[in-house]
Amino acid sequence: MAEPPAEASQANAASGSATFSLENILSNHDDLEHPKYREEDKPAGGWDEDTAEKPAAEGYCIECEDQPAQVHCETCEDNFCEVCFAAQHRKGTRSKHVSKTLQQKAPASNRAKGPVALEDQMEVEDDGKANSDDELERVVGIPIQIPGAQPAEGVKVAEWFVERSRFIPLRLLHGERKYLRLLDAALQVSEYTDKIDIIGGGMSKSKRIVHQIRELCAILSGLVLAADYKQGQELFTDRDFEANADFYQQIFELGRRHKIMNPDKMRTTYGKLMYILQDSQSPEVRDMLNFSCVKEIKTVYTVLDEHGALDVLRDDLITVATKEIYSEGRMRRDIQKDIKLKERAIEALAVRYERSGLPAESIRQCLYSIGDNHAFLRTNRDPCERMIIYLKDNFHATQAKDPKSSLAIRSGKGGARLSHDHSKQYAYVMQSLTLWREILHDMFHLWSLAEQDLLSEKSSYRLRDTGQGLNRVQPAPKTSRMMHAILHRAQKSVGTWVGSGVIHMGDENVPNALMFLDKYSQIYRILLPICNALGQIPALSNNPAIRSYIEDEFGSTENCIREILADFFRHGFDGSGADSFFSAGSCIDGASLFHLSFIANSAESRFGRLAEVDECLELVFDVREEEVLPCLLADRSFSTRQIFTMSSNTTKILITGATGYIGGTVASRLLAHPRAASFDITALVRVEEKAARLRSLGLKTAIGSYQDIDKLEDLASEADILFSIVDCDDAIAMQAILRGLKKRYEGTGQRRELVGPYFARMCSAYNHLQLGELADLDRAAAGTFSYQEPFNDTDIPGIEALPDAAWHRNVDLEVVKADTEGYVKTYIIMPGVVWGTPIGVVADSGVQNMHSILLPWLILAAIKRGQAGFVGLGLNLWPHVDVNETADLFIVLLDRIASHEAPSGRLGYYFAENGEFSAIEASKAVSAALFELGLSQHTEPAPFNDEELQSDHKLFFTGTHCRCRADRSRSIGWIPTKTTADFIASIRPEVEAVAKTAPTN
Repeated sequence: MAEPPAEASQANAASGSATFSLENILSNHDDLEHPKYREEDKPAGGWDEDTAEKPAAEGYCIECEDQPAQVHCETCEDNFCEVCFAAQHRKGTRSKHVSKTLQQKAPASNRAKGPVALEDQMEVEDDGKANSDDELERVVGIPIQIPGAQPAEGVKVAEWFVERSRFIPLRLLHGERKYLRLLDAALQVSEYTDKIDIIGGGMSKSKRIVHQIRELCAILSGLVLAADYKQGQELFTDRDFEANADFYQQIFELGRRHKIMNPDKMRTTYGKLMYILQDSQSPEVRDMLNFSCVKEIKTVYTVLDEHGALDVLRDDLITVATKEIYSEGRMRRDIQKDIKLKERAIEALAVRYERSGLPAESIRQCLYSIGDNHAFLRTNRDPCERMIIYLKDNFHATQAKDPKSSLAIRSGKGGARLSHDHSKQYAYVMQSLTLWREILHDMFHLWSLAEQDLLSEKSSYRLRDTGQGLNRVQPAPKTSRMMHAILHRAQKSVGTWVGSGVIHMGDENVPNALMFLDKYSQIYRILLPICNALGQIPALSNNPAIRSYIEDEFGSTENCIREILADFFRHGFDGSGADSFFSAGSCIDGASLFHLSFIANSAESRFGRLAEVDECLELVFDVREEEVLPCLLADRSFSTRQIFTMSSNTTKILITGATGYIGGTVASRLLAHPRAASFDITALVRVEEKAARLRSLGLKTAIGSYQDIDKLEDLASEADILFSIVDCDDAIAMQAILRGLKKRYEGTGQRRELVGPYFARMCSAYNHLQLGELADLDRAAAGTFSYQEPFNDTDIPGIEALPDAAWHRNVDLEVVKADTEGYVKTYIIMPGVVWGTPIGVVADSGVQNMHSILLPWLILAAIKRGQAGFVGLGLNLWPHVDVNETADLFIVLLDRIASHEAPSGRLGYYFAENGEFSAIEASKAVSAALFELGLSQHTEPAPFNDEELQSDHKLFFTGTHCRCRADRSRSIGWIPTKTTADFIASIRPEVEAVAKTAPTN
């Protein structure tokens, strides 16, 4: 007997639902579809195709559709919120429309229980006071001011830092970064969007959901397996993803948090991450996984609020503790004074507000995070302000002083798609720069809202071909609302507005909030190199030859700067970068599309030849970024020259210290280099016996030392690349090397490369930054100096703030000066405590020193004492790095030098570290080894007493402190892997080796 149609349909549905399970999805059933959408004849609206336009919900703005209506336009017969009404009725005949204020009441959609879905109306959930309408209205009402990074010192901070901290992410801890690297590596190899974001090929919505779940589970499984193999094996067996929900939320939050604080990072993986999380928020995927992959970003505010410590943000001392320290145009002692004041302020706040559950280190982390935000503003927002100042100082608002100062453009001339007279173009440039400044000032707030829009559970996306490829088109009501508020402020600031006030969001121009973020993250890449180049021109004009050229070509330095600015203000804002004439200047930020076209053509312009006069304009760097920013004044004279493809087809390399601990390891790496056949390597060696063994390995040798000044100068004059890996304090020898390199330059006109590693300089030099005063010496000697913010090899002002009297600093200054003078490119490698056993042919030959300096010295002191020791509490920290990975950095740098991808000179500092250890940790490891070997009766170390410290002043050195991060080194491709645990494990073999040669007395 046949079943009734209704019953048959229900049976089939039940059968289909039974087969739709996580187990079957992960078992790769190709025909599996989501039962909810299986019966649909075409992809659901809002997925692959545009849906029919729907009216706004009753009581909501007709324009943005997500805010309560506040104004009724009787002419338009529509209701608007205040921001949208002001934007739509700003000028023209619409400015004369008659309107009336509506009475505030709850929108009808909040009470409706009919078929209208909240998500269809783009209803925005309440995410708290920080994102409420009242808060946005408050933003709109703020009088426009030139934004400052923070309140001035001595001024009451009130709630400024409290409000700002709501959107400042917390800086990642060192332990969290390993999970960040894991996430980034997983995203690099993932093909998620390639498999999911496709149209056609039989990929219906029901099948796409199955693919989403399958690919997402694959990524989740891989992350768990890589982080914890045992736990990963269990996941593959029971497929219980919910059990690891906290891990997934944490690792995805780390990636999002890191990206917000460092917009230049994760440039190829962040979008993939957000699209994965976007899909994970869909009801179908969440129901299948039984958890959400998304959690709130951890901010400074949430951490302090959780422990009732928001008063730290109201303390007036926070201004000093978080201020950005500038080095431009200041004396080194003034910079040093500011650094110390900042450190003391940080320590004072940490001690004052620490409490149970909120240690002092967490407070320091919060303060560092606020400082990171100020650094972001300096790099991203301040160039906008500098360009506004350039515009005001060099051009009149209404009339041009002369034809060269005119900003007028005409459509069809010089690639322009707009026609503006001087005054109109001046206003157009001013409004664009002002708007960018306001946006970047509130970028962290906008980023928070953009992520909320992207990851909203109530607003899905549509997959569409926007003319710029296949994109996810999704409304971004919160971001759009904030943008309208910022636009309103910018319009009030400039008074007049050229062009349209349309904000593209969720359309073909800006498909979603992710594209919005990416667009405004590029502003500093455009403006900062130009600002840096213009700032260098006055200093370059001090050179008589360059000044003569500038005066002959431009008339004066001021005219040169004005001509560059005029060219940028004309052709950087002329509509030439848009896809069509309609898009040229058709929206509030249309100018942001034009600059790449300008930059691409600027090298061929008249002022582009200025770069050929002096190599200081070859590249312009942002000293807080790892990436080299190519300037519009790019040096073309070196662009085709490669070190490894010179006319002789041979690269002459001179290496000193080739039998030393680090130098021998570098020599082994050079001999094993893929291009070793093109290297002509000469090693400076003290004795013939060792020289003979090196020659048997394929090296040329020269007998001599750093005391043979004339020989050293002659050898340097013949080298293309020189590795100086011996005494880093021998200024006389370094001057001889530099004279030889200069002699080669004067004879050939070609700059040579000098790579100067100075052993352990990272520790001693920065340690002496702390030991400038007796009080600091006492504090460091106590072994308690552990709160210092890590130094970074991208922080050039911090390095340049070192006292001239610091260890090795006098030699550093000579090396950097040589690069500035233009006859050599210099690179300084600064490792921390180097440890480990060298590997390579030089080590195998028996001529290489196989041990470092520091560890054997500490071990020998412990053997003589009968017990391992430390200074004070032993809490001071040092960075460490494996000797073989230190040598790897030399080779990575060598390869980057060949392709001109490594900054040199004052920017050519490369730290080498992969973690840090405390003095007490190392002492405990030494103590344990001595006890096990029967060389000590003590299982624990003991602090050095005053008598020991007075009798051996070198022991003070073990109480010094340094923390550093090798971000620039990693940015050029150096990837160290040896951890602190590996370092501690290496101490036992070192103890055994030293014990064999230690004196019996």
